[in-house]
Amino acid sequence: MGTVLRRRGFRFMIRLNDHRPPHVHAIKDRGQTKILLGSKTERPEIWKNWMADKDARTALEIVAQEQEYFLGEWEKIHGELDI
Repeated sequence: MGTVLRRRGFRFMIRLNDHRPPHVHAIKDRGQTKILLGSKTERPEIWKNWMADKDARTALEIVAQEQEYFLGEWEKIHGELDI
């Protein structure tokens, strides 16, 4: 699993052998949430959550701010987005 961004106490990761749809794993302390990256026309959204709701909302906010970056990283690792 590769860390692609660290921000505000979160580590955002894209697994090298992960599945579609494009998503990131946001990890903070012992919690984790999976966030769908969306597309140029769709905003990111929380997919599965195992952390405090407040932290999950903060992670989602960061992913929304950096959506284009995360989509680019997914594409570098997994090839064309195909979404």
